[in-house]
Amino acid sequence: MAQGILAGLRPAVIAMIASAGISLLIMALYGQRTLPNDLASLDLIAAIIFVIGIIVLRKWKPNPLWLWQVRDLQESSCIHLYKRGGAVMKYTIKAGVLYKNESQLALVRIKSALLGPQRKILSIAGELLLTADARYLDESKASSGDVRNREYLLTDNENQLVGSARPGYVDGDDPNVVGWPICRMPRVDHANIVVNGEEYLLTMHNSQNYSLINAHNSEVLRIMHKGIAGGWAVEDICGFVPEIICGIFIFCRYIEQENEFLIV
Repeated sequence: MAQGILAGLRPAVIAMIASAGISLLIMALYGQRTLPNDLASLDLIAAIIFVIGIIVLRKWKPNPLWLWQVRDLQESSCIHLYKRGGAVMKYTIKAGVLYKNESQLALVRIKSALLGPQRKILSIAGELLLTADARYLDESKASSGDVRNREYLLTDNENQLVGSARPGYVDGDDPNVVGWPICRMPRVDHANIVVNGEEYLLTMHNSQNYSLINAHNSEVLRIMHKGIAGGWAVEDICGFVPEIICGIFIFCRYIEQENEFLIV
């Protein structure tokens, strides 16, 4: 009896493992959870590392953690490939705390609400600096699922607006152009940001790689996950104050959350 039940469960378990593996492969090669319309737009470096990793694992059978280190080196090297226009300030965000890399000095921290999207950005001493939140532009359309009805806000301790962001759909997935997909939600990959009166484009290249571009089409901020080491590496050439960097990081996480339930 028990053997019959286990035998019946085996195909389902294998299918679930295969599904998870395929999802991870798509995320690694395309930086998103679903296949894009253009299958040729894969990350070539990630594809090469994947093929080499398979060959190495099959032939020499090393500890897979060593291959993770190779992936981390690839990601960290990518940080240094983007065009710089000035002095670079390097930070690390770990466990909600922003550190300055040279001195490992804790600068500010992020405190999450128990429920809801609100995040508070505090000084290390606990003083409220900024508050990040998300709202609906039209509450009557809150159930539509359209991210263009949402706005991310960054306010100071006097409730004055410091920054805002409007999320948008990836090119080729805009419901106004291609219609609403039947079996999934359209993918969100960017937000138009205004910080202290300056306009920027925040782009999610994948769930672990974000960049901020100014009105002159220059990249001024890069946020990348540090892989197995944990935390986020931040490089800033615009001279943002620490609390603004944390605010932009929170906007990145909001964009990622828009894509958490793509499949319906």
